[in-house]
Amino acid sequence: MEEYFCPKCKEKLLELPPYEGKFPSWLVAPPLNYECPHGHGPFWKFEVLQEKDFRCFGEGYREVPGSAGQVREFVITVGLVSGYEGGEPVSTGKVGDAACEWMIKKARDKKPFLTGVLSPGEVLYSFPITSDSGESWTVGREPVVKFSGEVVPLYNSSLTDGEVIELLNDLAATLGEAAGQVRVYLRYLDKVWILQKKGSKTPQEDMTRASLSYEKE
Repeated sequence: MEEYFCPKCKEKLLELPPYEGKFPSWLVAPPLNYECPHGHGPFWKFEVLQEKDFRCFGEGYREVPGSAGQVREFVITVGLVSGYEGGEPVSTGKVGDAACEWMIKKARDKKPFLTGVLSPGEVLYSFPITSDSGESWTVGREPVVKFSGEVVPLYNSSLTDGEVIELLNDLAATLGEAAGQVRVYLRYLDKVWILQKKGSKTPQEDMTRASLSYEKE
């Protein structure tokens, strides 16, 4: 069994029963507590580890134990105009609220969750317009919000890529529902994919079906 020592007096710490008080919402389960024979503490495990064999940088900053690991970045892109053709605008705050509620529910259920940063943006795209004079192309612009982040090794190092993808799909569906979106766009590591609301169609799909029907006739 590994031994830990008091950050203040360097005496061997005594392990206490599991902590039952309030603890940060980002912890899936509370860490163990340790107490010094001289009355220092109690200390959480990560506080003790921070004092053990880690160099200081700058004005007393230290690398947090367990925080280093493989980079596993993700991005979820959600439109901020519900539906198509003159839909209602949706605020970035509404999407952010939905993400926070999703995290809180996961934390209450003692399940892992992903954290990230909301960044507003604008997507530019081109699409065809068909008229009596023929087909022409125009450009569309739409406000979007990106929820981007990474799988933080300190809290979620045990998650497999498959489990991360399941979490991303669950979160993307939640954000898409909040924003009234037909499609939500995802990226994780070197993969990209799209979620589409069941039973829905995009304007492009409608045009493709109409074109195929015309060709058959």
